[in-house]
Amino acid sequence: NIRVHKGQLFATTGYWRDEPGTNPVSGPHILRKDSINSNWVADITFDAMVSPQLRRHLRISSLESLIFTKDTLGNDISSPDTLLIAGVDDAFGLGVRVRNDQNGTYETAVISVGSDPFGQYNIIRSMIKYTDPLTGGEFLYVGGRSSIYKGWYDASEPSKLRFSSSPVFLFPTSATRVTSMTIANDKLYAGCGSEQNIAGGIWEKDTATDHFSLVYQLPFPGSNLSSNIRGLTTIPSQNGSAYFDILFSFEGTGDIIRLEPRNNFNSTVEINIPDYFDTIPNTYSTNLAAYNEMTPFQDQRIIGLGVTNATAMGEIDETPPNNGTYFLVRNQDASYTHHYVYDTFRPVAVGENLRVVRTVCISPFDTNNVYLGGFDAGGGTSQHNTAWIYKGTLQDIVSGIEDTEYQPLDLKLYPNPAKN
Repeated sequence: NIRVHKGQLFATTGYWRDEPGTNPVSGPHILRKDSINSNWVADITFDAMVSPQLRRHLRISSLESLIFTKDTLGNDISSPDTLLIAGVDDAFGLGVRVRNDQNGTYETAVISVGSDPFGQYNIIRSMIKYTDPLTGGEFLYVGGRSSIYKGWYDASEPSKLRFSSSPVFLFPTSATRVTSMTIANDKLYAGCGSEQNIAGGIWEKDTATDHFSLVYQLPFPGSNLSSNIRGLTTIPSQNGSAYFDILFSFEGTGDIIRLEPRNNFNSTVEINIPDYFDTIPNTYSTNLAAYNEMTPFQDQRIIGLGVTNATAMGEIDETPPNNGTYFLVRNQDASYTHHYVYDTFRPVAVGENLRVVRTVCISPFDTNNVYLGGFDAGGGTSQHNTAWIYKGTLQDIVSGIEDTEYQPLDLKLYPNPAKN
């Protein structure tokens, strides 16, 4: 994740499948960049260990900067408060970490204590602030493993947040992650994938209660986490009405789907990513898109991908300049263009590949710049020192340049990690 918070940039790292070798065993970091010319620094490292070789914290699965202005009854709080909130995977308990901007420390808002019932790390994979349309009260909804918890602003707490200790809603699946949530037409929506013989989909929160109802079912149940729903985001209605549609990526098929809540949740596949890249020579495409978000820029959406260049044998290309990765731009007319992330002046080393764009964030320092971060340790291989952050200019995205052949988009990209 890369997020803007009070004029600064914050980014997160993870250590899933990390093999440190002779390096010290570390935990996930939150990085900070204070200005356009400053270097990235470690704001905090979650380095607690369960044993000499087992980390307490595996990765930081979510990060958001949210502004709270109301209490749970809709009354103004004494002073609006902007909180940087991180969902840190934890072997011992479920909760979020909140940055104290006065001293740079992080306080824990505990949801529950104990190990994950499925033998995995406790996770908060998504979070969103939602205003109750009946009372005007503000609440923080966070998505865990097949569950949603509810919190609210409380100035008396060190973390400024308090949570219900039990989930307000449990999905019928057991271990599938709630990977994204969005608000459309004053309704809260959550995406939860399929598991074994239980189909997932898009769920809508009732207006008066915390019950969620299935409004869009995925086309088929999955057998594992490959059926995740990712990047749930709200877009203007394609038919020109005053209402909003929902856009998301379905990992099971590689489709990006538009859902129309005001039209009986009619769904339209706007693009199938593997089919699209089948038309682009020498590319290797997975079904993954919008790992964490679909970033809005003007009337467009920037969408990270798990797409790379391929060798003649159909394998991921790990030789310069072919070892970069791709992202999509969705235009207002629902057309898509693809773009390449690479720095020809500082090529990625032979034997390495950027693999995926996981997160995209518009720069707070210069709105003509965009920061992209990524890598994916999936596929069963161990990795080390593979996360990356690049910076590019947005002017070519705005003009809608389309790479119809292999040629790097004329983005001005800077070293890994970005230093300016």
